Amino acid sequence: MSDRRRPGRSPLAPVDPVGLLRGLRPFALRNGLQVRLVPNRKAPICSLLTTYKVGSRNERPGETGLSHFVEHLMFSGSKRGAGKSFALRIAAEGGETNAYTTHDVCMFSADVPSEAVETVLELEADRMRALDITPAAVSRERAAVLAEKRLKTTPVVAAHDELHALAYGARSYSWPVLGWADDISAYSRESSLRHIRTYYRPNNAVLFLCGDFDVEHIEACIRRLYGRLEPGPSLEPVRGPGTLQRGERRTSLKAADQAPWLLLGWVGPPARSPDALVFEVLGLALGGPSGRLGQRLIQTRALAQTCEVDWPWRLDGGLFSILIEVGPEAACAEVEAIVHQELARIAADGLTETELRIAKSRVAISQYETLATNSGRAFSFAQYELLIGSLRSGLTLPSRYASVTSEDVKRCVRAYLPAERRNVVTLAPEGSAA
Repeated sequence: MSDRRRPGRSPLAPVDPVGLLRGLRPFALRNGLQVRLVPNRKAPICSLLTTYKVGSRNERPGETGLSHFVEHLMFSGSKRGAGKSFALRIAAEGGETNAYTTHDVCMFSADVPSEAVETVLELEADRMRALDITPAAVSRERAAVLAEKRLKTTPVVAAHDELHALAYGARSYSWPVLGWADDISAYSRESSLRHIRTYYRPNNAVLFLCGDFDVEHIEACIRRLYGRLEPGPSLEPVRGPGTLQRGERRTSLKAADQAPWLLLGWVGPPARSPDALVFEVLGLALGGPSGRLGQRLIQTRALAQTCEVDWPWRLDGGLFSILIEVGPEAACAEVEAIVHQELARIAADGLTETELRIAKSRVAISQYETLATNSGRAFSFAQYELLIGSLRSGLTLPSRYASVTSEDVKRCVRAYLPAERRNVVTLAPEGSAA
């Protein structure tokens, strides 16, 4: 097959940090709030991302999912009344707003026309200043989160939650971001306010603003709006996943009218480790219909319907997961044996040059596409700074991915994916053999 790429130009050339960060203005307020202003005057659009360094890793048993619950409460109202109409006021300005919570962070985004930047800053500062958390708001949002939990907890999601519980044991990554239903039902106004006063304060937040704005004017605006906010308490460091797993853990689930699934997971390196990049390359080479496992399980043998690999960046080590919908004529044991065979082959021989090239090109394309928009830049910059420790180093990721070798892949498979650190969940239809 001919190479249609333009000669002399690598698809993995490093992102130009000088270009993307031209005019970058990082600064901090006395209350601890970190701000990153990244001007881009090409279009009259701005993206604000308010990130709080809190997620399910900061919770405890009995209050699981509380960070996600607070995400809901952040839209419920403020003492000045602006918070109640937050989404509607952004929409009235021609913009959009969203929010999400992960195991590590909680983020609130707003994409608006340039002339609405001060409005969205006022609204964000208002809900950071003083949310009006009434018992009625807690009751309303508690019912909404329970409904979301019921809607999203399919048998496959339940199996994935079980895989996390197996892999992480009693530590915070073991429960889902939405939390357990019993804990959600017990949320109170007091526990919500305690969580907000501890984590949703300026000293635990970073603001990323990317787009068309005057840097001097917006900096003065941020200092005026946020400068008098009181910081929260000093936070104790969160303990990581703990000691290494010493033996395989395995369980099985059953559900009515359910196709069989096989889920395997290993706790991998933290996001700031160079090995995290190796696992992203490995996951792309293994998963999907064209990946190594997909070709063998789906294309050649018809043993599986789907075969995906999940590798999330996490502060304390993500879960490298292989998720397979097993074919109707296949057995989970047969499919699992093939997975182990392929991992053993990679531990011995690594990936082929073709597999490496395709996987690394896919990583680079994804990053370039994300960095093409203001909202994508804000999101990427937040990921770089909060998870891998440096905004600027994040822009060198394509060249760092390009340096991943087959030897790196072999080393990481041997170190992180041995049998004794394996976790396995099988999901089968009710009435089938175990």
